Amino acid sequence: MTRDTDVPKVSVMKRTKILCTIGPASKSPEILRRMVESGMNAVRVNTSHGSFDDYREIILAVRKLAEMPIVLDTQGPKIRLRMTASLRAAAGNTIRIGFDPRDEFYLDADVFEYLQPGDRMLLDDGAFEAVIEEAKDRFIRIRFNNGGHLISGRAVNFPKKTLPLAPLTEKDMQSLVFAREMNVDFIDLSFTRGKDDILACRRRLGDDSIKIIAKIENQQGIDNFEEILEYADGVMIARGDMGVELAPEEVPIIQKRLIHECNAHNKLVITATQMLQSMIFNPSPTRAEISDVANAILDGSDMVMLSGETATGKYPVKTVQMMSRIAQYAEKFIHIHNHAAKAGDMERAICDSIKTLCTTANVTKIVSVTRRGNTAKLISRLRLQPEILALTSQEKTFRELHMYYGIHPVMYPNLPGSIRTATAGMFLYEKGLLREEDLVLFASGEYNPSDRATNTIQVLRARDIIEYCRTFGIPQ
Repeated sequence: MTRDTDVPKVSVMKRTKILCTIGPASKSPEILRRMVESGMNAVRVNTSHGSFDDYREIILAVRKLAEMPIVLDTQGPKIRLRMTASLRAAAGNTIRIGFDPRDEFYLDADVFEYLQPGDRMLLDDGAFEAVIEEAKDRFIRIRFNNGGHLISGRAVNFPKKTLPLAPLTEKDMQSLVFAREMNVDFIDLSFTRGKDDILACRRRLGDDSIKIIAKIENQQGIDNFEEILEYADGVMIARGDMGVELAPEEVPIIQKRLIHECNAHNKLVITATQMLQSMIFNPSPTRAEISDVANAILDGSDMVMLSGETATGKYPVKTVQMMSRIAQYAEKFIHIHNHAAKAGDMERAICDSIKTLCTTANVTKIVSVTRRGNTAKLISRLRLQPEILALTSQEKTFRELHMYYGIHPVMYPNLPGSIRTATAGMFLYEKGLLREEDLVLFASGEYNPSDRATNTIQVLRARDIIEYCRTFGIPQ
């Protein structure tokens, strides 16, 4: 594991976490270091582009620099148009598309029998719109409604159509093997349509320690969101393909609803795609993009994601800095949530007590000593002002908690079976994470080997803990 002294110091104090896609623009050690210092909390590796050697290089570079979560994004069952050469299309032009690699133009998924004249077809994430004029003899003829330069391999969408595509492509299955080999922390399951997709991924993955994030980006995923939420470890609201598959005006309302449901069920939620898109080419974002990021945070996102902005953009470090600035300011206006997620009676009572203590007793820090991170995650949902210091002896839990709002994970190598508050408090003080003047709320699952239930809270002044430890020589 990376030593504390080796980890670049994050210069921003924010609660919202930032997930950055790493690519050619950002994979150098120096750029990565500056992104960490600017507020990057986790790394996304997109398997839709590049080779496994590329992905390995990125992961090893990140781990050499900092102990942070690695999220591997599957390619997913996306249909692509393959061509022998690029095409300059104009409005009104037609082309004939087959389903055999020997054809000049072909789709790489055999969905011919599900297509019919009149179907809309969107290419290159909606940059091109076409309509199917003819479908016979295992060929379709499409007419472009607008023009431009189209290159091979661009995505194809058929809005509002349900197509029987396998949940995992051949490359996805290779990616899951690679995920186990590299011990990544999360899988982004692209185009999740229901619980069966998650279960198929879990079976193929064969490793319960790797969490599955369901990417919601089509109508089926939205229709089956309740069951997806039950089986997934987290959710990514992937608005790029969602805005192509659905009417774009529907996306903001769907986004708000999905975030609310994730918060209510204590599930990780990430808002993604085109958040600061203009910064791929420009050193500053549009005002609309700033509002978009701020509203995603105010709605309850644990994490916001940068994709092309940091993977291929001209300003990866500036983009992270801007995202951090937006987050820091927006967080000042987040209201305390009235729900404590869907929890048991004991957990709900504990959360209500924590909320009351934090708002009436001027608590400045919350400390949770945990194995699986459940206590810290539950408190995170309340959106309280005090920072949550989550002490854990488990490396997987340590990395995972970097994904959740307001949680500052800390490796605590000597986690006792029954939590000793004084030892934990002194440990944090010596690391510079507690000040003598702090009023600290400790929350834990005492005498609970499964670490599933938060059942204990204590409120202590840090100076009293320090004095006690010094008097009795703690830790020994």
